[in-house]
Amino acid sequence: MNEGDVYTGDTMSKNTSIDGKQVAAIVALQQTGKIYGRVIDYGCGKVDRNGRYLRGKGLTVYSYDPYWGTAVDGYDGISNILSDEYFDVGYTSYVLNVVNEAEQSKILAYMDSHCEYQYHVVRNMDVYNMVVDALTRGDKLVSNFYFSEFKGKKEDIGNKEVMMAFAKFGTNTVKGFQRSVYLEQYGYRLLAKSGGYKVYGK
Repeated sequence: MNEGDVYTGDTMSKNTSIDGKQVAAIVALQQTGKIYGRVIDYGCGKVDRNGRYLRGKGLTVYSYDPYWGTAVDGYDGISNILSDEYFDVGYTSYVLNVVNEAEQSKILAYMDSHCEYQYHVVRNMDVYNMVVDALTRGDKLVSNFYFSEFKGKKEDIGNKEVMMAFAKFGTNTVKGFQRSVYLEQYGYRLLAKSGGYKVYGK
């Protein structure tokens, strides 16, 4: 692969929608006053876990998901129709790491034009660790993607630079498409990070 090559094919982001508690990074953003007022949850998932939490804190939340939404008002349910309204805050929670970069660009453009502030919670080094582990043990799904889509070479498995590039490129996994996301080049600030997640803001 060449520097900067990105995956432009299909992703399986629908398969990554999970139930459970609200995301800790979203809770932290709300508790520190960074998520307030009128909010859009872009890619809220099947169960709208973060939107439910924020509504319970008195915020007005529009929940949108292209896979799980229906033709309902996003304030009363999960909508598959993007709002033309302007929001105080927009956020994605583990969305950008399950879409390709072309779809990421569409999401960021929407946020730029419809939100005063925006935040994006994405996976971090766990994607890198996952691809290295999967390739080392010969996981068929990840290995097939590495060789066929990324055009990787067997002798480069384990090479840190190549593995970082592959993690950024992305791969299909049994839990759906995953990739490492880096938004610094688009003017976003890295607000927080751990081994498992990063939070960007703009």
